[in-house]
Amino acid sequence: MIGAEASRQDIWAMVEDGRFTDQVEAHYRTLLFDLDLACYNNCHVCHVPGSGVAFYKAMGFMALTLPSVAYIDPFRTREVEYNLNLTAKNICNPNLSNPLNMYDSENVRVVLSALSYEFYRLVSGRGQFDEKSRAFIEAIKGKIINNYQSAQNIFALETVTGRFEIFPNLLAMLAFEIHDKIHGTTYSDDNDKILDGIGVLLRDDKSGLFFESLQTGSFGFDKQELNRESFWISRNIRPRSNALALNLMHYFRPQEAEALWEQFKFAFSDELMRIDLGALKGKSGQSFVTPLGFQLEDIFAALWLAKEMQDVKFFNLLNNRIYEVLEPKRIEAKIFYDQLGEGGPLVSYFNLLAQCHVGWKQLVEKDWAQSYHKDYNVVR
Repeated sequence: MIGAEASRQDIWAMVEDGRFTDQVEAHYRTLLFDLDLACYNNCHVCHVPGSGVAFYKAMGFMALTLPSVAYIDPFRTREVEYNLNLTAKNICNPNLSNPLNMYDSENVRVVLSALSYEFYRLVSGRGQFDEKSRAFIEAIKGKIINNYQSAQNIFALETVTGRFEIFPNLLAMLAFEIHDKIHGTTYSDDNDKILDGIGVLLRDDKSGLFFESLQTGSFGFDKQELNRESFWISRNIRPRSNALALNLMHYFRPQEAEALWEQFKFAFSDELMRIDLGALKGKSGQSFVTPLGFQLEDIFAALWLAKEMQDVKFFNLLNNRIYEVLEPKRIEAKIFYDQLGEGGPLVSYFNLLAQCHVGWKQLVEKDWAQSYHKDYNVVR
């Protein structure tokens, strides 16, 4: 047990070492296999569980993972370029769409696609997707402006019609930020306006944490502001919605996020540590932004947030609890397949995201030109 814990804690040295631990490497190879399989089958056939709706969301979060892979080991950069190319092309693949599934959100799909293109450009320096990237960014900003000019009068992106959540808007803000950094544009100038607008509506006055969502009603006339009292707010204050929100808030407003991080741990630590195998296997609940069930979202979003906050103690506490439940003596990727059954791969993706994540500030501000197109085949 001691050896297994030490191995897992080595993830904190991965950037300095320039290489993955064996366990992280196993997860990463699983991700690559699924990406290749999806590409060669045009997303028709893959062993990833769930509908295509689940897989496109998983691909979006793969795109959020891949830049950290190249950051940890620059000689994987060309490999990362190739796979960001796949995620960018396939998130909007119609074979992954299901118009009858209410959680197949076009707006979330557009944001994840935009981020794939932006990360591809950032990591590779290649401009072949610049036109598509600009079109996605324009589309997102247009949707935000339309919502502000409509009866809803909210300067933010809807998850689906009439529903607002903070995390998709933070993802959109990140896409604007990267696009501006690369192209010298000004899409991110309104980022504070977006965060302030939706943050006021979804913030709990007592704890400072965030409610899950806001649903506007069909009240008011065109360009007439809706009465805020007629908004329906899901007043659940859950780990997942707060973990996802604070994760990106740490990039945009680090001091505010760090203060809320302490509040997050106080509010949710006991709940997160009670997770058991049944919860990790469970698929109950649906989400517009990830393909995981509610309890899985809770613990893996919290694990990802702990990595962003560089909170070694809390990260290891959650990480060790997960592997305590999943028999820690066995290699991690195998654990997820054998113990979680067909739900294993998606959980494996999110575990990889949490373990690899090096921090948004590091990813956005890195001088990627120093590692453009570095390749194992050339140097090793």
